[in-house]
Parts: sequence; C-alpha cells; structure tokens
Amino acid sequence: MHFSINLFHFSPPVIVAAIVFLVVIAVKNRNAEKKRDDAAPVQSVWARIAAKRFVMAQNDVSAVNCITFEAPDGSVLELEVDAAVYEAFREGECGELVYQRRRFLSFTPRPLPDAVQFPQGGAAAPAAELPQQFGQNQTGQF
Repeated sequence: MHFSINLFHFSPPVIVAAIVFLVVIAVKNRNAEKKRDDAAPVQSVWARIAAKRFVMAQNDVSAVNCITFEAPDGSVLELEVDAAVYEAFREGECGELVYQRRRFLSFTPRPLPDAVQFPQGGAAAPAAELPQQFGQNQTGQF
C-alpha cells in the first residue's frame, strides 16, 4: 500500500483559518509589547547618537528608521523613530534622550556638562563595537 500526503493541497477554509490565526497572534503580541512599554517608567539620560540605520522591510514597501543611543557608561539602546526624527539628528550628536522602555519619546541636543564624558574620547563607536544595552542603573541619568 502506498500512502502519501500532499502538503500543498489544503482546502480554502484551512488556509483562511491559518491566516486569521497568524493575524490574531501578531495583534496579541503587538498589544502585549505596547502594554509593557506603557507600564515602564519614563527615563531621561545624557546620550550620544552612536549610529543610525534605515532598514527596508522584506516586501520593499515599508521601512524602519533606527537610532542607536550610547550612554556615558558605554551602554547602548536602539530605538525605532519616525522619518522626521531620523533626519533631524546626526551621528555623534549629544543631548538629552527621553524614552520609555523601547519607545522613543524625544531627543534634545544640548551641550554636555563637564562631568559627563563618553567612552573613546567622545567619538561615536561603530555599531558593531557598542557594548551592552542600557541598564536600569546606568550613569548619565538626569
């Protein structure tokens, strides 16, 4: 007896159910992430823009703008920002970063106090050389 299963032959209701299931899971994950961001405290730190990157989605229709911020203790945090924010700032710029977990709130360029020093003599490190993520107890807090 020969038994085979054709994996490429599914009925339309099964395909529709699978798509609906995937959409529900994606929405649930997005909502959970938003709740975690909403529950996190708003933090304000001295930061330097260490890197900027523009990432095209696989469908070549949408894009994500990311900025990597570095704190004086060398910790880093990459945040998604909208296009206007991405274009407004340049690598190496220093100022006050306000964020809530993984949500960018604002960046205000301003002169650093004399007491605030960044690693590597103030030059932004290449993204590949940046150390650990921003921690809860990093230096450079306002």
